[in-house]
Amino acid sequence: MSIGQAGQYNFPRCVKRGEVYAARHSETRFCADAMSLVFLLNRRYAPFYKWIHRAVRELPCLGSTLYESISNLVKEHDPLVKIEQIEALSQTLISELRRQGLTDHGSDFLPDHGPVVQQGIRDQRLRERNVWVG
Repeated sequence: MSIGQAGQYNFPRCVKRGEVYAARHSETRFCADAMSLVFLLNRRYAPFYKWIHRAVRELPCLGSTLYESISNLVKEHDPLVKIEQIEALSQTLISELRRQGLTDHGSDFLPDHGPVVQQGIRDQRLRERNVWVG
């Protein structure tokens, strides 16, 4: 949910308002959380933040795709192109969530998939946790 909140929702809004710091923070949060999700989709623990980008490349499921996408995103200077890249990567993540049977929601907005994924958690305590609280 935080991936979509940071990337699909906040990044374009920050760009539109000329909030450079907030846009950069949203982009970084999007990237970090997307990499963490891909580690989870591969049923592996994510390493410390300074190694996560290099390590994601080795994952069989979406690893090299995510590595290249994030590399391209952070090198890009045009915020409108970044918005397109974020959206494309978000759709890739949604497709993988669907492929793994974690969601069947029809939305293109990642946060809409969070409650569906959460309802599939077997452990009742985890399933009932507030997903917005760390």
